[in-house]
Amino acid sequence: MSDLAKFQEAFALALRGQAGSACNAGFAADTPGFAVYKNNFTKASIDALVANYPTIERLVGSEWLGACAHAFLEVCPPSSPILADYGAGFADFLDGFEPAADMPYLGSVARLERLWFEAHAAADAEPMSVAALPRDGEGLAATRLRLHPSVRLAFFDQPAATIWRLNRPPADPSDDDLAKIVWRAEGLLLVRSGGEVRSRVLSAPDHRFLSLCAAGEPLEGCATGALERDPTFDVAALLADLFELETFAASPATSPLTGDN
Repeated sequence: MSDLAKFQEAFALALRGQAGSACNAGFAADTPGFAVYKNNFTKASIDALVANYPTIERLVGSEWLGACAHAFLEVCPPSSPILADYGAGFADFLDGFEPAADMPYLGSVARLERLWFEAHAAADAEPMSVAALPRDGEGLAATRLRLHPSVRLAFFDQPAATIWRLNRPPADPSDDDLAKIVWRAEGLLLVRSGGEVRSRVLSAPDHRFLSLCAAGEPLEGCATGALERDPTFDVAALLADLFELETFAASPATSPLTGDN
């Protein structure tokens, strides 16, 4: 490693508060010049975290989240110069953050914020059309539906999905909307469709169905697993919603070099 690279690495470590890094690089961390860099680094990191969690800001306010972000920065500084990706461990941090003890759903909402980012940044793929499904019952039962690369699934023992959907900007919930939140287990599907991340609240059988799809189970097995959770589960209605959201990816064409002859 060159001397310049060593200096840059030590400087970055010193910005993150790692003791001894400044001395190793040959500069003093308590000088006014370094303090400017340190303050800029701190502000940029906090601003990035706040920007990455807009629903949390809506729920707790800018001042509360700013103070929380500063506390998070102390224990988990950015490890990458790409601040749009900062905050991977924020949900776990919120779970143990004492001032958030009276908001047990906050960490779950933060997980959905992170999953939204992952869905937004995921690879693209051609969506599967419902017309591509086999028409015969046997073929349909054996079909394995491949989830779009942007699909993200979550399930919680709290109404975190509803709280997230109602409060993520630009949503503007009324008092009546918030009063109708029912404290129950629910999940969320996130998928990027037409360049936009869309969402759907999931019941336990909905989530079970999609989880089995993700595991590569045939459609019959996915339906059976969901019906075990709820005998009244409507497979057709869920599939209609999922195809409308472009949840499934078109199967890749069979290569003439590897396909059956």
